[in-house]
Amino acid sequence: MLSRRKITGDLLVLLTGGLLALAPAGCSVSGAAGRLTWDRKPVLDHSPRFPAGEWERPQRAVLEGFLHAYQPCVIETDDSEYPYRMWFFGWIVDPTNPEYPGCDAIYHARSRDLDRWEVLCKDGSWSGDRPEDWASTLFASTDGDRHYYHAWHVGDPSVVFRDGVYYMAFSSTSKPLDGPLAGYPSGMMLCVMGATSVDGVHWHKREEPLLIAQCDSVFPPRAAAARVGDFHRPTLMWDEQQQAWKLYFDYYNASLPGNCHMGLAECRGDFRTGRFDFVHSLDEPLLDNWPNPEVVKIGTGYYCFSDPPGYAPADKTPGRFEDGTAASSGRLFRPTGGIGRRANLSRPIPESPPARCRRPSSAAATANGGSTCSMPRRSAAGTTAVGTNGSAKGSTIGFTTRSAICGKRSNDRNAGRTFRKSVGGISNEKLNLNLISKMKSLKIICAILCAGLSFPAAAAGSQIGERLMWTDAATAAPDIHVGFRGTFTLDSDARVDLRLSGASWYVVWIDGEYFTEGPDRYTAAYPEYQLRSVDLKKGKHTIAVQLQYEGVVTRILHPIQPFLYLEAAVGGKELPIDWRCQRLAGYSSQVRRINPQLGWIEWLDTRALQKDWQQPAYDDSSWGKPVFVERAIGEFAASKIAPVKSLKIEPKLIASGELAEVFGYPGDNPGASFFLRDLSPERYPGQGVWRRYDLGRVRLARPDLVLDLPAGAVVEIASSEFLSDGRVAPWITLSAGDSYNMYRFIARGGEQRFFPLIPHGGRFVEVHVIAPKDSVRFVDESFVERGYYDRADGSFSSADDLLNTIWNTGIETYKACSEDALIDNPTRERGQWLGDVGIVGMEIGAVGFSDIGIVRRGLVQSAQCANPEGLVAGLCPGGESYMASYALQWVPACLNYWRLTGDHTVLDELFAAAEKNVAAFDPYLTDQGITNDCPYWNFIDWGYVANDGGSDMALNLHYMIAVQTMTRWAAELGLEDREAYYREKAAKFSGILDRYYAQYGYDWDKIGYHRTVLGMKAGLIPQQYRPAAVAFIKKHILNCFPNNPDAPRLSDPAANNPQLITPYFSHYAFPILFENGETDFVLDQYRKCWGWALGEGRTTWVEVFDTRWTHCHQWAGAPTWQLSRYALGLNPRFDRAVNSFDLTLHVGSLDRASGKIPLPSGAVVGVDWTLKDGTVYYTVTAPDEAVEIFTGQGKKKVQVKANTSRTLELPAVSSR
Repeated sequence: MLSRRKITGDLLVLLTGGLLALAPAGCSVSGAAGRLTWDRKPVLDHSPRFPAGEWERPQRAVLEGFLHAYQPCVIETDDSEYPYRMWFFGWIVDPTNPEYPGCDAIYHARSRDLDRWEVLCKDGSWSGDRPEDWASTLFASTDGDRHYYHAWHVGDPSVVFRDGVYYMAFSSTSKPLDGPLAGYPSGMMLCVMGATSVDGVHWHKREEPLLIAQCDSVFPPRAAAARVGDFHRPTLMWDEQQQAWKLYFDYYNASLPGNCHMGLAECRGDFRTGRFDFVHSLDEPLLDNWPNPEVVKIGTGYYCFSDPPGYAPADKTPGRFEDGTAASSGRLFRPTGGIGRRANLSRPIPESPPARCRRPSSAAATANGGSTCSMPRRSAAGTTAVGTNGSAKGSTIGFTTRSAICGKRSNDRNAGRTFRKSVGGISNEKLNLNLISKMKSLKIICAILCAGLSFPAAAAGSQIGERLMWTDAATAAPDIHVGFRGTFTLDSDARVDLRLSGASWYVVWIDGEYFTEGPDRYTAAYPEYQLRSVDLKKGKHTIAVQLQYEGVVTRILHPIQPFLYLEAAVGGKELPIDWRCQRLAGYSSQVRRINPQLGWIEWLDTRALQKDWQQPAYDDSSWGKPVFVERAIGEFAASKIAPVKSLKIEPKLIASGELAEVFGYPGDNPGASFFLRDLSPERYPGQGVWRRYDLGRVRLARPDLVLDLPAGAVVEIASSEFLSDGRVAPWITLSAGDSYNMYRFIARGGEQRFFPLIPHGGRFVEVHVIAPKDSVRFVDESFVERGYYDRADGSFSSADDLLNTIWNTGIETYKACSEDALIDNPTRERGQWLGDVGIVGMEIGAVGFSDIGIVRRGLVQSAQCANPEGLVAGLCPGGESYMASYALQWVPACLNYWRLTGDHTVLDELFAAAEKNVAAFDPYLTDQGITNDCPYWNFIDWGYVANDGGSDMALNLHYMIAVQTMTRWAAELGLEDREAYYREKAAKFSGILDRYYAQYGYDWDKIGYHRTVLGMKAGLIPQQYRPAAVAFIKKHILNCFPNNPDAPRLSDPAANNPQLITPYFSHYAFPILFENGETDFVLDQYRKCWGWALGEGRTTWVEVFDTRWTHCHQWAGAPTWQLSRYALGLNPRFDRAVNSFDLTLHVGSLDRASGKIPLPSGAVVGVDWTLKDGTVYYTVTAPDEAVEIFTGQGKKKVQVKANTSRTLELPAVSSR
């Protein structure tokens, strides 16, 4: 067993026997074809000598005394008592049945220290002393077992842990369905099986093998001529980048010299049911004559270990198959569904990044992509091979051996560092290699080699985890603030590149000036770092970082123990930084949370805070040195979104005056104390002053105030989205708990800047200063908004000013909800909800901006945060929520992103996650559809009322749309079998839904608004019923508030009523109406309903048509994207070709419109049309890129050359 441990690359080996000398080789990729090649070198010395000074070999076995047991597979967990787990296999017999010769079984053990092991026993206890008591967790089947594939042998376990589930591939035997094969005396042949477990003890075997040379009786009778067979000795890996399972194995091929060869198969579906396809022809093995392989990935290299090529043929009986190509047009073997579309290895094998697990309790992610990494199993001279993918051509990983014990540093570069052990199983460390020898008694011992890995100066993602800093290694308490100061010197003017990350929140100053903040939100299994650059002059420079550790679950992050990562480089060469750190004084800890979804309010006595500590001149000689700390976190990758902006806002002062205190002590209830102050004191003498500001719209912002105050003056700042009786109320509606949207400072005296660490949401801000009126002076008053966007790239203009305002309000709301993620609301949650990201928000973003990278990142993070069943997260990465409806809507959202951006990689990257996501509903499928037993939140809409019966048909309609989308997705990837699978699924569900509609005689009043709209969207409503369905949708809308002022109101989330509409669901309903000739109806709804929402001076959209909810929710902005797509008429089809559009103009009663449509490149397409005498004169202006437009029912293509305009004449009647 080999493990790359920590940054020095320590190697740990568990072996049977004890014959080992390790000399890994380099790797190379051949030229023209890009084929993977492997360099081979011996790794096992046949003699039992260990080279002096390189190895330390414990002299005692860790397990012994058990007959015929070998093949250990070890992983490290975060179990504080027993952090190490092992699976091994051995022989099991039934002493009560003398006729039963026995069979192989897999056993499970645990250890505190890798020295003493305890094995799970039959009575549930753990013991390392009595093998006869040990309990098998997997054993071979008997003849009565329906799992006929494993009738005698179960062994070679290879385990991966990810997303709360253990996955095992293991060697087994099979009995062909149609009788023994020639050459198989027992009628058995080797295959690779799979099993899953939630606890590592109780396993569920797959019904079908992962790989098997399966006989097919439709072909002619089999002859003795050998062909291919005996899949065996698996190494299982999870490829996070490809979202695929990789399975290395050995196999027999009679057409090739030698006994066994190494192959590779992949599965992009569910491990439990998916098909493993070869990625190369079995006539062209990855490594020929390579028995019992074991693959491990270190850095960019793949290391493969094997037994010596020439071991006795008797050790492995070759399979016998007819060639098939001579006797028939078919083939007589097929590995679980046949050779896949990736047959014939014409591309390099993709790099497998380490598997990551979602929960801190995971036990898997490793240096080899989540596999169990093994050494060869026989005590003989073995070999090794090393490969890389094409992107790392010619790269090598160098090893320098020296005398060291695993876990101790002997090189000066790392002296004094706190190094990292796998916490939560998601570090780059691995304790998972096997070495096996057939012995009468199991003896597993440890041998340790410490090897220095050669890395480039800029740390790889796997190394960043070794450079996480904190004040000390102790467990941190919540809500603490720490300052870091780093100094470095430049020999000349230079551009300095920075990489930054941390937990939970930080702000960075360079040479005393605000520079940036972060991190970009992430899940612990997939941490990210930010990339920033700054031009600096020659000389000494200071980086100051303030980091707050929140220590509670928020909508943004989980409570990872705190750390700061920051490195600087010039021209790729790392800059040495001298770091100091100290806890910042003056902060009262855990006074109040902003609300249950967000972190802590800032409550700071600046008199105690280290004055000017961010400035270069500050003397930090008394500060301590940070240490490197271990964290339960995965391998880092660069954030793929643009830097979030800090935008200066000049507030409008709308009121001011004196104040007097009314309520209690400051800490009794800070919100009540603030709101109950008398702002026109007549009963009480004045005790201070106040000012009220309007920021123009709701923003995620913080004040940047310079005040001249006496020492001890209290400054409290509160925000709100709207005024309550003319006042700022520091409470956040629908927070599900107490809320305090405010800051509190005590001034040190004199002129002082008040710039809080964390921004809050709101439009209106009040500043209260408790100090004598004449001692208070406001020197500078501004605010800093945190936002992903500044100015919109797209635009819309028509002769209707209200429609123009509605379009722009959608953009402003979208901007207010865009930071490091596309969020629901900047005040209450700042949560990345899928309904806001991938449904409405993506469409709004695409008409307003060229860059919608935060949408892609949101879709990917939903997949990264999927639950163990595969259901993608409806809210993530902080405080995940799993929602049936959102998970299904995620599927079309991925293809929609491709349509809007042309980014095909999202399909390749997320298809495997999509399959698991859809499969997560399989346990709840019946002939009536998905039943109400499905445990996930079924959010269709606020106010939604489900239909009677055991299945909610709105959810089933979302499922139908998802499988329709999966059909196209699979077709686009060329996966014909998966396409057929989803087409069949869609056909089945079409029947279920047809029966539902027919049951009610297509009576839309009984079926209801949501199920009518979704049925139309899914294309399930027969043509003869569609006009009545459209009429019903219109009637329903007109009967609801705000069209009908007497209709029920959606006062709170529990106020469900069938007589309701929401802005959100117009995303689905209004396109149906546009496309069925109801343009003017929709435009009138914009004016009535969204015009109502603009009342009382609101400048961002309310969450629903009721002002008691949040006043800034971008999912309410559907009119913005619909006006651009239907009233301007260009609908992107970048899935078809670059800059390709369908013309979908619907003019209604409008007589002109113009605007700009953003392109992913950053350019815009201009549109300007005018209606005159029944003809629409439609002018398109292309940027410095050509544009193609498909018009009319026949989809006639019109080309607009770069930097030119072209006018089309369209009949107005076709555009209504």
